[in-house]
Order: sequence, then C-alpha cells, then structure tokens
Amino acid sequence: MSRMKILCALGKFDIPIIQMQPPFIVDLLDSNIAVFGSAMSGKTFLIKTLINILHKKYNEGQERIFLLDFGGALAEYKEFPLVSAYFDNSNEEYVKRVFRIMENILKENIEKLNGRNYRDAEQPLLHTTFIIDNLNAFLDEPRYSAYQEKLGKLCRDGLSKGITILVTAAETKGINPFLGSFKQKIAFEMPQDKYAEIFSGKAGMIGNNP
Repeated sequence: MSRMKILCALGKFDIPIIQMQPPFIVDLLDSNIAVFGSAMSGKTFLIKTLINILHKKYNEGQERIFLLDFGGALAEYKEFPLVSAYFDNSNEEYVKRVFRIMENILKENIEKLNGRNYRDAEQPLLHTTFIIDNLNAFLDEPRYSAYQEKLGKLCRDGLSKGITILVTAAETKGINPFLGSFKQKIAFEMPQDKYAEIFSGKAGMIGNNP
C-alpha cells in the first residue's frame, strides 16, 4: 500500500478572531517547506522538532533525512538513526556530494515509480527529507552557484517522487526564484516588509495579542 500522508504536528497556531489555537500540522507529501525568520526567532528549533517527530513516527525503512547545515546548529543530529548524511559548509566537496546523492535518489525514484507519483506507488518507497538550514548562506556563496540549478530541479520535481525539501532563511534576497515550489511557507518574527515578499502581500505584521 502506498503512503498517502506524512503528517507532523509542529506546534499550535493562534487564530484570535475565533479564539482558537489548533495544532499546526504539515504533510511532507503535500508540500516543500520554507521557514523564514530573523536570528533567534525559532527557525532551527522548528527543524529540530520536525526531525524528532519523524524519529518518533517512522523507522529507517520508511524515512531518511539529509542535512546540509549552513547554520551550524544541527550537528547533534548527525548520528540519529534516520539521518543518512550530515554535511556542513566547511568543504565544497560536501555540498557537491549531497547534491549528487539527491540527484541519484531522484533518478532512482523516477525509474521505480514508472510514471506514477509517490502517493500512487504500487509498493511504498523510502521517503527522503532534504533539509538546508540557512539557505541564504548557500545562495550567497559564489562557489556554490553551480548547485543552485540542481536545487531548483529538486524543488520542482522531487515532491511528487518522494523527496521533500525544507529550507530556512533569514532573508528573502535571492530566494524568490525558488518560492514557487514551496506551497507551505512559515514566517516567524521579521521586518514587516518581508511578510509581503514571502506571502505576496497577503499577510500583515504579527499582532501582539494576549
């Protein structure tokens, strides 16, 4: 049987107008996820929460995680069972290697699915979550420019083939070309003008609601 959802409850969100705080749940098969926020606003904590939830719900035969850590705060997870590989930005070869791995996974999944989407697979395939913490550092580094196109392809084509991309960023600069592939956007505290860039003018400033 195929897997139809990979649900992770990441916390609660506030809806003051109806005085409710329902669970905030994301489906990793439904959308790539982009998390924005200023320094110390909670971006990396959200990633850690997601990693911990995946470890509670799934095993190595169901889920694997790849971490590209430009923020320097995820090293503690490198030995976790579902973490297939952890790379920091200390060596360009690490970045090259992780994108080569992801390209191979995408190619293998396309062949195994034989024209189907991941949710329609005859036999469940191992799902892959690829996390880039601090996407701004990746985009701002000239030596990694050759990998931006590879990331764009993974964002566009990976989701339907069992690869979910999750990125964090403190700035919107340089990220707009990728945002079309991120249905789920999350923004913590940021300068007010950034919300309009992320949500196409549909969101205003976070209110100070007791």
